[in-house]
Amino acid sequence: MKKIQILGPGCPKCKKLAENAETAAKQLGIEYTLEKVMDINEIMKFGVMVTPALAVDGQVKLAGKVPSVEEVKNLLSYSLKYLLLLIIPSAFGLSILGKSILRIMTKPEFVSSGALIIPFVAMSMVLFSVYEVIWQVINLVKKTKTIGMIWGFAALTNLGLNIIFVPLIGILGAAITTLIAFAMITSLAAFYSLKWLKFEIDWQFILKSVAASIVMSLIIRLIFPTQTLSIFLCVGVGIMVYVAVLFLLKGFTREEMRFFRDIFRRITKIKGQSEP
Repeated sequence: MKKIQILGPGCPKCKKLAENAETAAKQLGIEYTLEKVMDINEIMKFGVMVTPALAVDGQVKLAGKVPSVEEVKNLLSYSLKYLLLLIIPSAFGLSILGKSILRIMTKPEFVSSGALIIPFVAMSMVLFSVYEVIWQVINLVKKTKTIGMIWGFAALTNLGLNIIFVPLIGILGAAITTLIAFAMITSLAAFYSLKWLKFEIDWQFILKSVAASIVMSLIIRLIFPTQTLSIFLCVGVGIMVYVAVLFLLKGFTREEMRFFRDIFRRITKIKGQSEP
């Protein structure tokens, strides 16, 4: 869920900015909370000298003007892209490290069966995250009956498949049918949502993220950690590999790379100032 903050004393421009931010968030199908920061001392903590200003997840995105709905949509779209940036490699990493984690946290008899289930659970997590964005469009146009229909149809399908697969392959069958149900829910939600709101999906970035996650997974597979410390070290290595491959595949635009450099410089500057 995104935290949108409107910084300003409550002037007409502040109210207009709040309206535009809400409109953009709803059109993009993003879950959000809206907070109006009117106290001058709190506004100063953001480093803002002119108002109104817009902050998303604590980061000031615009200051001194009222952006259009399209501008706010672009800002929130980037926030959504960065969410996918984290979700995709997390699912791959959890799938690969699942067996090692289970060996530490559970009894040996659960390791083999649990390791088979984790990839299906991870993929279901990705699909549900996508659904959480898409269904807001249906909610926005007041088609809540459609949501109930989708979940009802998926539940009946899941029940029927469980009756067939669970007796045959046990808990693995339950994991597979759950994945099928989430795939059905997400697909139907996307089908209906796109009828009411056309929005762009950066498929190139998604493919590059998946490619980088595959390379990361292969490296983790080669290391195959077995101890708690080695798992944490492996996660660190995996993150570095993922980011490096994504940069090589040009997964980020020049503007985004400048943004990341600015953040790095600010962090370095703050760190230098804090040192005695």
